[in-house]
Amino acid sequence: MSGVAVSSSGGSLFTAEVGRYRVHPASTRLGYRHPGFAIREAVGQLMEYRHFLGPHDAQLCILLDGNPGHALTSYVEDVLGFLILWVESGTLQGGERTRVSASVA
Repeated sequence: MSGVAVSSSGGSLFTAEVGRYRVHPASTRLGYRHPGFAIREAVGQLMEYRHFLGPHDAQLCILLDGNPGHALTSYVEDVLGFLILWVESGTLQGGERTRVSASVA
């Protein structure tokens, strides 16, 4: 997936450019747990970033180390309104809404 750039302000927090969005991403590992737990953790992290660090209108993006499946991808994009990306077979993938709204392949 092209159109994704990541930068850091020197701390552990970084922002990314995903298409036309400047986003606060939360990265979490699926490991052996259900992807829903990783998404829940990332949602809390992102809400805290937006509230305490701003900008308050930042688009929020979840980054995972594996495919969360269609149902959770749809939940993140359609219900929560977040972007979602994951690594699969060494390439960056994203949900349908994330790919379309970020104008990336």
